[in-house]
This record gives sequence, C-alpha cells and structure tokens, in this order.
Amino acid sequence: MKLLINYFRWQRFAIAILWLLLASSSFHSATAGQPTSVVGKGPQIVDLRAFLYYHEKGEFDRRDLLLGYMALRNVFIGEGDAEAPSGAMLVLVALQHSSFTVKNLTGTSLRLTVQAGKRTLLNQEVSLMSFFSEKSKIEVPFMVHGIACERLEIVARVKVGGRELGSLARTANFQCGE
Repeated sequence: MKLLINYFRWQRFAIAILWLLLASSSFHSATAGQPTSVVGKGPQIVDLRAFLYYHEKGEFDRRDLLLGYMALRNVFIGEGDAEAPSGAMLVLVALQHSSFTVKNLTGTSLRLTVQAGKRTLLNQEVSLMSFFSEKSKIEVPFMVHGIACERLEIVARVKVGGRELGSLARTANFQCGE
C-alpha cells in the first residue's frame, strides 16, 4: 500500500514539473506556421530553420531555435541556452520543386523578412537562379543581424514573375531581463 501511495505522489510531482515546463515562456521559444502555396506552379517553401551564430567562436549552434526547445533569454550576452554571446542567426529556407535548373527558375525569387516589433532586421530577396540543383530540395541561407531581446516574426515568400506562390512564417521568442 505504501508503494502505491508513493507511486501516486511521484506521478503528481512529474505532472506538476511537466506543467511548469510547458507553461514557462522561456521554454517555448518558437511557434510554427503552416505553409501557404499554389501547388504545382513552382518551388514550394517546405521548412524554415534558424541557428544562432557565435561571433567569439566563429561557429553556428547545431540546434534549430525554431523548434522551440531553446531558451532564447539574453542570448546577446551568452545566457539562456546560448553557448556564447550571439548577435546574429542563420535562417535556412527549404524549398521543394521538380528541379532547380535555369529552365525551371526564370523569374523566380525568394524573399525573407524578419521583424522585431516595428523594426525590420532583414528584408532580402534573392533570385533562385543562383541556386542551381538537379535535386528536388534545396536550402537557401540568410544571415540576420541585430537579434537581441525582441520576439522575431520570420516570413519567407516565394514569387514567380512578381506573383507570390506561397509563404511560410515562424516566430522566435527572444527575451531579455533578470
């Protein structure tokens, strides 16, 4: 009987710890959006990934901060789950298409916009002609500088001839404070 009582106490304790972890705002650092696209008309955005850049080490973190498992608190001074100070991140936009050849990509571009509140950290458009591949999936890199304490809205858009074919949005909840 004593063993059964201890089991139920442990179970309540485990549930309470899990609830605290899930409720913690610094534990959840990202939210996912669903891709919007016109199927079959060109490259489709299938994923967004982001990685902290550690300027003291000259290295990128291996953990995708958009998965929501990293505490993004005070990363500019190397706190939270950061391994060192970080003021920039690499965003990789994954695209899928039959192939990324000149014939398939004429007039096709990819734009990444990163907003911190009302401030725009990045608004960059690249031609996909620079990313030749006979494979059906590629990842296009973007560097974002000035990350610090604000929630970041990250939006990728693919266009052909100026017409938007699809988009994908994610949020990274960077925070600061004691």
